[in-house]
Amino acid sequence: MNTLETKEINLLENNLNDLLNTKERVLKAVASTIKGTSIAYIKEYFSKSSGLVNNYSVLLGYSNENAIMNDWEIIKESKQLVLDTLKDEFSEEAILKAFNELYLSLEKRSSSDELKAELLAQNDSTMNRSQGQKDAFIHLAKGIKMHIETRQIYVEGLEIRKTFVEKRVEVKPTNSRENTIIKRKIEKLLNFRQSKIRRFTFSETEISLQGLKIKA
Repeated sequence: MNTLETKEINLLENNLNDLLNTKERVLKAVASTIKGTSIAYIKEYFSKSSGLVNNYSVLLGYSNENAIMNDWEIIKESKQLVLDTLKDEFSEEAILKAFNELYLSLEKRSSSDELKAELLAQNDSTMNRSQGQKDAFIHLAKGIKMHIETRQIYVEGLEIRKTFVEKRVEVKPTNSRENTIIKRKIEKLLNFRQSKIRRFTFSETEISLQGLKIKA
């Protein structure tokens, strides 16, 4: 059973199946603790993909749209830099393919609401994925949302600090496609703001936020 607690009241004593019916009550209580942006402390978070346990400080309320706009402005001026930096590792054709895919994705996601709606109506794959991600969640407050099907609570924010705790399990490295590897290198080279946004799913983790505690 997952619970959502404050210091004074226990908002959810029932199973998370009841959360959909208490959304307004939860939203009011949680939102009252979040003014603009707030720092959440995520303790001993275990990542299945890396096998590591870390402590995190993340900035909730940070706009993902701002991160997209930031990265869009950067990539528009960085084509030659990317080519010059990666030319010794990959072919020009492969670099341009990865660069152009990132460029087009950012261009679409930073466009006006009218153009986004038009692209969505045209069944654009980028906008379909973006919309699908939005539709899958109920937003409880800035940086806090619940997946409708799994009922898991997610926290999303801009990483401020990460502290290593331990290596819990050994994870076999995955063989990523060349295109994926190049995209990651481009994102790191250009210091993309989106790559610093972290998303956490609760599993034996406790988060404290201005007196608010979310525990799974």
